[in-house]
Amino acid sequence: MALVINEGASSSSFTHQPEKFDVFLSFRGEDTRYGFISHLYEALRKRGIHTFIDDKLPRGAKISTQLFKTIEKSTMSIIIFSENYATSTWCLDELAKIVECKKNSELMIPVFYKVNPSEIRKQNGKFGDALAEHEKNMDNKKVQRWRNALQEVANISGRHYNNSCNEFDFIQRIVEDISKLKLNRPSLFVAQYPSLFVAQYLVGIDNRIKTILSDIESNDAHMIVIYGLGGIGKTTITKEIFNRICSRFEGFCYLENVREKSGTNDGVIKLQEELLFVILGDKNLKVGNKSRGINMIKERLSVMRILLVLDDVDKRVQIENLLGGCDWFASRSKIIITTRDKHLEATLGKCFSTHEVKELNQGEALELFSRHAFQSKEPKEDYSELANQVIQYAQGLPLALVVMGANLSGRTKLEWKSAIDKYERIPNKEIQNVLKISYDGLDENEQDIFLDVACFFKGFLMKYVMDILDSCDLYPSYGIVKLIDKCLITVDQYGKLSMHNLLQQMGKDIVRQESPKLGERSRLWCYEDVLDVLTKNTGSEKVRGIMICAPEPSKIQLESKCLEKMENLKFLMASNVDTCGDLKYLPNGLRVLDWPGFPSSSLPSNFHPPILVVLNMPESHLILPKLLERTQCKSLTYMNLQSSQCIRELPDLSISTPNIKQLNFCKCINLVKVHDSVGCLEKLESLDLTGCIGLKILPSCITMKSLKILILYKCKRVKRFPNISQEMENLKFLSLACTAIRELPSSFRNLSGLERLDIGSYSSTCHLPSSIYELPHLHKLFIYGSVQFPKDVQIGIQALCNSYGGFSKYGFLKLNFLKKLTSCFHLSKNWLLSRRKTSNLKDNIMRFNGLRYLLIEDSKFLKEIPELPESIRSVHASNCISLNSQSIRNLFDQFGRILDFPPNMICSREKGNILANSHSHQIDYSSKHSFSKFILIEKELRPTPEMYLFDFGVRYSITVPERNIPEWFNHQSIESSILFRIGPKFPTFAFCIAFHLVPLKDSYANKCGSLRDDRISWFCAVDISINGQAQSFMQHPLFHFQYLKCDHLWFYAVPHSQLQQKFGDLLQGDQNRVEISCKISHWTSEFGKFAPVIAGMGAHVKCICPPQNSIIIHNNSQNVDDNSENIEFAPLLHPATTSDGSHMNHGLTGISSEIDSLSECGWKFKRGFTFDETWQMISAYVDWDAYTKFQSAKDIQETILSSKYSIRDQYSKMDETSKNMHLSQERNQCGVVYDMHRNTVVKEMDLDQMSATSNLEVMTRTSFMVTQVER
Repeated sequence: MALVINEGASSSSFTHQPEKFDVFLSFRGEDTRYGFISHLYEALRKRGIHTFIDDKLPRGAKISTQLFKTIEKSTMSIIIFSENYATSTWCLDELAKIVECKKNSELMIPVFYKVNPSEIRKQNGKFGDALAEHEKNMDNKKVQRWRNALQEVANISGRHYNNSCNEFDFIQRIVEDISKLKLNRPSLFVAQYPSLFVAQYLVGIDNRIKTILSDIESNDAHMIVIYGLGGIGKTTITKEIFNRICSRFEGFCYLENVREKSGTNDGVIKLQEELLFVILGDKNLKVGNKSRGINMIKERLSVMRILLVLDDVDKRVQIENLLGGCDWFASRSKIIITTRDKHLEATLGKCFSTHEVKELNQGEALELFSRHAFQSKEPKEDYSELANQVIQYAQGLPLALVVMGANLSGRTKLEWKSAIDKYERIPNKEIQNVLKISYDGLDENEQDIFLDVACFFKGFLMKYVMDILDSCDLYPSYGIVKLIDKCLITVDQYGKLSMHNLLQQMGKDIVRQESPKLGERSRLWCYEDVLDVLTKNTGSEKVRGIMICAPEPSKIQLESKCLEKMENLKFLMASNVDTCGDLKYLPNGLRVLDWPGFPSSSLPSNFHPPILVVLNMPESHLILPKLLERTQCKSLTYMNLQSSQCIRELPDLSISTPNIKQLNFCKCINLVKVHDSVGCLEKLESLDLTGCIGLKILPSCITMKSLKILILYKCKRVKRFPNISQEMENLKFLSLACTAIRELPSSFRNLSGLERLDIGSYSSTCHLPSSIYELPHLHKLFIYGSVQFPKDVQIGIQALCNSYGGFSKYGFLKLNFLKKLTSCFHLSKNWLLSRRKTSNLKDNIMRFNGLRYLLIEDSKFLKEIPELPESIRSVHASNCISLNSQSIRNLFDQFGRILDFPPNMICSREKGNILANSHSHQIDYSSKHSFSKFILIEKELRPTPEMYLFDFGVRYSITVPERNIPEWFNHQSIESSILFRIGPKFPTFAFCIAFHLVPLKDSYANKCGSLRDDRISWFCAVDISINGQAQSFMQHPLFHFQYLKCDHLWFYAVPHSQLQQKFGDLLQGDQNRVEISCKISHWTSEFGKFAPVIAGMGAHVKCICPPQNSIIIHNNSQNVDDNSENIEFAPLLHPATTSDGSHMNHGLTGISSEIDSLSECGWKFKRGFTFDETWQMISAYVDWDAYTKFQSAKDIQETILSSKYSIRDQYSKMDETSKNMHLSQERNQCGVVYDMHRNTVVKEMDLDQMSATSNLEVMTRTSFMVTQVER
């Protein structure tokens, strides 16, 4: 009988079992099933012979019609005659059907397994006995049919096995027979495939292949697409995966350079033959043509569980030429495709998954580069700065890191500097040739888009760039998407275009190669090059765009018609440039005229640009009516004349600029009137009149159906808001704050799409209409100063409660209106309380039973935050200096209950410790005025997508004026990091950061203020490291902390399910090492002379930290690498003081940093630095006037530093065992010395001198750390 094992079955739509089989096996199960038959079946499968062997068909007295159909569709049959074959009526029915179907005896192969063929032909012995027994119970005609079939098959020459030969060899001969019988099926074997060479050094690869391997584990046939930028490591990843898993498959093949080899018909055929040979092993197999090759591949590989890698594919046809359709693979087969084109995935059907390969992070990039440049994991110390320059240049691209590392290996520092300068000017050809492959695959329009973005528009909003390029007939709606799919450009979360620096450099180099003459290149962006072309008037019609950005404001002498030869100029962008005379010519084909501070009051009289899209001339002297009276700019979409003091009226724009989308007249202080026609511009989306302090007259009526943003903030003379004559459902944001508007029109209800309203003034009261309750989408109401709600709030209750719950979705309200509104705002989720003389929330807050966010700022009289509704997620109470400590503790406890944190949980590493270490849950900040590690401003940063909070979904946060981290945080540190261990899954955990405010020296504050707009803004970045793999956890903008007047705590918690989803892939086994670290950086703000510093951290987590029984000095040992060669030094600042000279209520001093001119990179406390040298280093930045006890601290510090060197000399002579013993003893001794010195000095000081103790303690601890590090 047949044994049915349907290996090809799959639940996936991607795979279906072929209906036709090469071989049908007929055998007696009890004789051969678990030995001979199973070996034969596997041997046939491995040769690509599709064999039917199924044990899942229902058994009964009669053979099923399903089995008969399988026999009919099988090409040939193997009948294994064994001792008891004839006793089975099932087997005899199979045999009769086989004989009936096979006219040609060559399609039946008998195998005589331990039986004599003559016994079957003569039908005697056991075969005769079995047939005789059947005749007693069965119809004689049926038995005779069986006899005839037995005799016919027994007369065919077959294979005879009688224990006289090796069974394995016997099976191989049967397989050879089958192979020869089937057309064009020569002898087959599974090739021995050598391991692929992946790379000399593999860095960061495990995490990248982990998610891919999870797809490999699935039971269905599956296609996996791995895409990314050229040189990003796709091939390296797939080779590593191939080497790891190929042994699990019956056949496997890795085809490289598919794109390149598929360029010709012969190339496709060679790929087909290579695929068949590698898996099946036939060197002489020839497919003839593509179509026949596709059929042979499907026919021979569909029965095998295969692993196939197609490396570097860029078109679907390349896959089809090899595989045909993608629906024939056997169960558990895997096809991996690497490509630079993300869009390829959309052409492959349903059963596939995609994985993008990202750039290496900073640590991985440095390690990979160091492996090739220094043959070590880290760069040499004196090469660190140069190595970091290369890392910044390569931006995590493995190809660039490998190439540059190899090129720089063994070179001197001078050669390094020269090479890096060259790289930044002239890209490396080896790198560029790889990157340029994607560019070469674009059509002409797409190449133009790529070069325009590379040279001019990187960092601009995609929508803005598309409007510009659309006017150039480049079809950007398709072209930009194509570039994104090709991984040549990306779009960040804010909709801005970006690209890898090396791709941008490649694009610029392509333009440079256009001509050795500057004036004959299509695009000019280098200041010196543009200046050369303009001053010498050497431009030509080939110039498409010019960007001239002077490094500092400067005047240049230009010919009045220096642009006259550039008749095809489309983009003119200038910055910091003033001309000595007026320009007499501008090309009429301009699409972008971007020139802040344009020196002339008018544009050339012959300038009539019909296709101008962007007019960006802030701080210019243009007189707008004069410009628009003679210039019809029908295509003008963006107009920005911000801070232009010559503009007094916004004229009729309906005729001259009917397609305008954005108008920005912010800070045009002499603007008095906006023409009525502006209120009817149908395509206008944004109108910004911020700070137009002279503005009095607005359009009497507005009907702008496309308007999304209208800002009148600080238009102090505007008294009347226009009537809204028809519904404006697209207006989302309206700012009327700090205007003279006292009343809104009843037609305000027509702003049906309004989501945010800023309103109110500190000089007068604005009366809101009852129609405000009818706005269904308004969920943010920011109130400035005094606002009067309608007296009869019942007017709005029906609309509020029945339509959307009114402001129940999000309502930001001031406290003094709360009592009269609780009846209708009973479901409010957001609430803003701002600068109110409020001491009690208790009577009102619980009425908001859906409250999620509570924001309170500068409420000096608020003493208590009561129990909040269970819906609460975030409480921000900054500068509420009267808030009592018990209320804050209660608030933290409530969040602990909401998060279901177990009380009194103690880290296991604490048990048995005599001194509280860096994770102590009992650190008392009120008595310990010491901070050995703080983070100060690192450098000026520009905001990037990574700088903002990761959207965990549900999250919990608290910001309150407090210095003490609650005791229930079972891990605490006076450093800027926390270390603990967790099990195989993430628990819910929370962390808390203590911030302190410290003053900056005037010189540094001035320097920071000069960075941009005299403002310094601060960010707290939190990173998580899991088993050594660093990830950005979140970066919280401290925009609420701009005017802090005291210490603050910031609490943040995320449920375990969201942590598992975000970081679960990094967990390994039952024990996982987790480190949370934070740092403060900045880019702009309003802090003036004060800065926040991190004074400590706490974490509450269910950990599995191992017990620690030794006495450990505070916070040092576990954060110091004994092999490190340097340690950060922690300079201190004097206590923060207010403008009147009084001390601020933070009580603590201390700040530390990786400081290099306080804006570039880190100061390191190098080995061998004396105290005086270190002191001199930091004195340039730190004001020490407040430290009256400095000399005592210095004396103690020098004593410990001097003993350090003798200890080090003794230590170097010890063996390893003695070193470890001595190290433990030294730690204990240092702890005693540390406490002794601290207590001595503290006794000599009064409370006003406590800041000196902080200085002393940090220096003492620093000495101890340096001693340990240098060992």
